[in-house]
Amino acid sequence: IGLLISRAKNKLAPDTEDVTTGSLLRAYNEELAVRNMYDYDDMLLNAYKALQQDDTHQHPRKKYTYILVDEFQDTNELQYEIIKLLNATDNVFVIGDPLQSIYGFRGASAAVFECFKKDWPSSRRIDLIINYRSSAEIVRTANAVFPKAPQLKPYREQPGTVYASEVLNEYSEA
Repeated sequence: IGLLISRAKNKLAPDTEDVTTGSLLRAYNEELAVRNMYDYDDMLLNAYKALQQDDTHQHPRKKYTYILVDEFQDTNELQYEIIKLLNATDNVFVIGDPLQSIYGFRGASAAVFECFKKDWPSSRRIDLIINYRSSAEIVRTANAVFPKAPQLKPYREQPGTVYASEVLNEYSEA
C-alpha cells in the first residue's frame, strides 16, 4: 500500500480515474495531517511547489551555479522536474548507468537519460569503462549480458565465479 501511495504522490498528473488509489491517498494524507506529519514524498512535492512558485518571479529564486545528481537512473518524474527547476545556469552534471535502473516500481526509469539529452542538448556523455569494484568474471559476464553497451574493463584480474540461476518471476527473484 505504501508503494501505491508513493507512486500516486510522485505523479505530476495524478490518475483521476483510479478511485481506489484516490480514496486511499486521501485517507493517508488526512491521517498524516492529524499527526502533523509529512512523508518523504510530501517533502518532494512541497519542494516542487515552492520552486514552481519561485519560478513565477513572485519571490526571487536562489540561483544555483551547479547541480550535481548521483544515481541519476533512480530519478523519477517529480525528482527530474525538481532538478529542472533548480537549474539556473545549465551547469548540470548527472552520473548514473541506465543499465542499473532497477527502481521502476518507484517510478524511476532509464528513459530519464533521453529526457536529459532533450532538455540539455549541449550536454556531453562520458562513458566510464574501467570497473574498480567487481572481479574480472563479473565484468565479462556483464559485457556478455549487455553486448551493445560500452564494454567495461576490469581493473583487477582477481579470480571469481559467476553463478546464474533461473527464477519464475521478479517475486521469486527477490
